Amino acid sequence: MEHSLRGVHMRRIFLRGMLGSLLIATVVAIVALLAAGFTGITWRILSTFFTLAIYCGLIGACAALREKRRNTWLSAVGALGFSACLALILFGVWASASGWAALEFQVTAWATSACFLSAWLLALPCERVLEASLPRWPGLVGCTVIAATCAVWIMWLWDGSRFYGAERTVFVLGIISFALGHICFLQLTPLAPNVAWLRAAAIALVAATAGVWSLFVLNDSDDDVSWRLLGAVGIADAAATLGVMILSRGRRVEAVANLSPGLAQIDLSCPRCEARQTLIAGECACRECGLKFNIEVQESRCRKCDYPLWKLPQRRCPECGLAF
Repeated sequence: MEHSLRGVHMRRIFLRGMLGSLLIATVVAIVALLAAGFTGITWRILSTFFTLAIYCGLIGACAALREKRRNTWLSAVGALGFSACLALILFGVWASASGWAALEFQVTAWATSACFLSAWLLALPCERVLEASLPRWPGLVGCTVIAATCAVWIMWLWDGSRFYGAERTVFVLGIISFALGHICFLQLTPLAPNVAWLRAAAIALVAATAGVWSLFVLNDSDDDVSWRLLGAVGIADAAATLGVMILSRGRRVEAVANLSPGLAQIDLSCPRCEARQTLIAGECACRECGLKFNIEVQESRCRKCDYPLWKLPQRRCPECGLAF
């Protein structure tokens, strides 16, 4: 309880920081417009507070993940990384020289921040795979490759001479990182056993799309056939991914609908008015004070054959023999 309250307080602090920064930036912009002039100091103040608003939101998202005990180590890495990016951008705003050198530094700082944000988002499903009861190697490979790619891209942004002639390889690393994050996301999406083949097909299409893109970049292909092949594989990949997401959402709705009456009804006391009542799983509200609830009930089922794993003599599915 104490940990949850600390997380709520942290999110509140970052939310207030984001709103306060936006408010100050708005007031400064209005005053500058009415005064008919944007000076160098005005632009720096505006950049500072808009940047603070953006990074308060990002660090607040890390705090929310940590509060929910999801992506625990990645939320800490994200908070530290976003804080470093914030410091780098503010240094570029206030401490860099004027002219082209200052603009180049600030663009590189923002590009570094975008690179870290992309890597962090791609690593989220990879870490979830490591935390879930799934084969761990895709998550481990994904986290390792994404971290290495992020480091290479940041070094390339700040000192491109180190990678002279290897720019295509750097782009291929980015393609592979995106594919690994995509594959881990698909792994985390639950599907019924009779449509699990769609996930396998989607993963195969992700790998095919990454392979075609990589060959496209490495060989510098520019013919019409290559573009058509790339477009066809990409469309099939997007369609399969959307199909997996839609079927997964439908399975969640069906799981609640198919619960036995004893599991679908929850006896509880309202935390606000303390009225004792029986509520149905899903979105509902207290019958006395109207406090809203979102009750989610999921039976433990075998991830291979969907057999209910309840009151079993051993931790092995009696239907298909899979250990859990």
